[in-house]
Amino acid sequence: MAQKKSGERIEFERKFEQFKYSLYPDLIKLNRQDLQNFNYPSNIIDKINLFLEKNANSISAVQESMLEEFKDVEIDYSSFQEDDNFDKFKNKSVFHMLLMENESIAQSAVIIYQLNLNPLNRIYALVTSLGPRIDNIAAENYAARMITQYMAGVLVKTKLLKKNSWLITFNNYYRIFEFEFNVKTQEITFLKLYRRNT
Repeated sequence: MAQKKSGERIEFERKFEQFKYSLYPDLIKLNRQDLQNFNYPSNIIDKINLFLEKNANSISAVQESMLEEFKDVEIDYSSFQEDDNFDKFKNKSVFHMLLMENESIAQSAVIIYQLNLNPLNRIYALVTSLGPRIDNIAAENYAARMITQYMAGVLVKTKLLKKNSWLITFNNYYRIFEFEFNVKTQEITFLKLYRRNT
C-alpha cells in the first residue's frame, strides 16, 4: 500500500516542476537538432546544475520516499532466466552506457535524466531506449510492444542495499532488469538482465 505523501514532499515536487517549467524561455530558442542531440548552451546546463546542487538533500529525501513505496512488491523470477548477451553494460553506470553509445551527448543526457525527479521514471525511459537493441527487433514491432506495455504496466520492486543505495527491479513482462540507484550521487548502474523463457 502506497504511503501518504508528506507536506514537505508535495511542496518540493511542486518546486521541482516549477523550476523545470522556468526552462521554457531558454529551450524554445533552440533548434530541433540541438534539442534532439542534447546540444545545450552552457547557460542552460549551468542553471540546471545549480538548481540540482542547491537542492541535493531535498532531492535525495524525496527519492527515498518514492522508492520506499515499492519495497513490499514481489517479483516472480520462475519464468525467466539470466541473459548474459548484454554483458557489455553489466555493472556500468548510465553515464558509461551512454558514453559507449555516443560520447558527445553523454554528459548533457545524464543531466537531462536528472530533471526527472522520480528515479523509476528515469529507469523506465532507459529501459525503453535500450529495448530495441536488447531484443534486436524491428522498430514497428517494438512500437507495438511499447503500446502493450503502456496499457498493461510494469512491476517494480525496490530494496535498500545499504545507505543511499537501492536495488530497483523492473519487470516489463518480456524481461526483468536490475539496477542500482544511489540517491546521493544520482548514479544508476545496470546490474542484471533476465529474459522470459519461450
